[in-house]
Amino acid sequence: MIFITSFSNDDDVNWEIKDVIAHHRISNVETEIENNIYTYTYKGKLLFQTTYRVDISHLKDIMITFIKNPNLFPDYETKKSRRKRLLSDI
Repeated sequence: MIFITSFSNDDDVNWEIKDVIAHHRISNVETEIENNIYTYTYKGKLLFQTTYRVDISHLKDIMITFIKNPNLFPDYETKKSRRKRLLSDI
């Protein structure tokens, strides 16, 4: 068994664990478009709404903020998730 270790800071290697986690979670962000407004949600929380499509780097920055302080983001139910919830209640 071979172990390769490095005694450098994450910044020296040009990555940080929070960036890796944020990049992974971006794939789970839901986007809904209605009346030319993009709504970005993650796990029932509203990340933001905008009139244009967002770049991945901006989305990654938002996800890092979400990882640090998820309570800053309000609960939000998209029309799609509300419809699904109401249909399951029937």
